[in-house]
Amino acid sequence: MSRPPNTESVFRALGHPIRRRVVELLARGERTAGELMDAGDIQRPTLSEHLRTLCATGVIAYRRRGNRLVYDLNRTGLSQAGDWIARALRSK
Repeated sequence: MSRPPNTESVFRALGHPIRRRVVELLARGERTAGELMDAGDIQRPTLSEHLRTLCATGVIAYRRRGNRLVYDLNRTGLSQAGDWIARALRSK
């Protein structure tokens, strides 16, 4: 459903404000696309594009619940980016 994340792809995915908003919303718990649209005030075509990018880079994952897709954070990918930031700050 998503590929294993790497630090570069995570940072690239988080480079867009809508994708960062989706991550913020999913940090509070899993959501369907409809719930993300409502909570984030994001239009469907725009959200679909950004969800594809986030899934492809491994930042988020999804699973089927009935006839809906439920999205959630892939915390491993975000941890890799956080670890990189922590190392960069320690090297100062």
